Amino acid sequence: MPEVKSISRSTTTKHDLEGNEEVWRTFVSLSESISKQLIESDFLALKLSVMLRDNTLTWESYTKPLSSPVRLSIDIAREAMSLFQDSYDWKAPLRSVGIAVSELIDIDSPLQMSFYSPVDTQVNPALEMEMLKIRERFGKDAIKKASVIGFDSNLNDYKSFS
Repeated sequence: MPEVKSISRSTTTKHDLEGNEEVWRTFVSLSESISKQLIESDFLALKLSVMLRDNTLTWESYTKPLSSPVRLSIDIAREAMSLFQDSYDWKAPLRSVGIAVSELIDIDSPLQMSFYSPVDTQVNPALEMEMLKIRERFGKDAIKKASVIGFDSNLNDYKSFS
């Protein structure tokens, strides 16, 4: 079996993304799939990239090392959004977005801790694991984070609440 070097997910939306809230919702959905694979493989990620294609079909990619390893979806989504906001200037609406994590390490690998970062940066890992179990048993749409309600299961159609 080949060694896994990175995990990525991307989507092309039916309409252009025109604001940070739409990008955030898409990142949350993509990060859930990435997190599931990291957890199932017992990996942590040390590097994150976001890939963006605007409506002129121009691709941009941004990468950053992470100050602490991630594997939970909320951590991946937050890091992706931070990188996106630091890098993208909204010169054009986005047609396609993606997230990749790389520099994967085994969950049992020793890590260098920092005095300046919180020891536990993960938000409720038990809740994340229970959500994965519910999805495995009842299907991927059985439970969703509130921030992604309004998107269909394929991330291709944003549904307005009005």
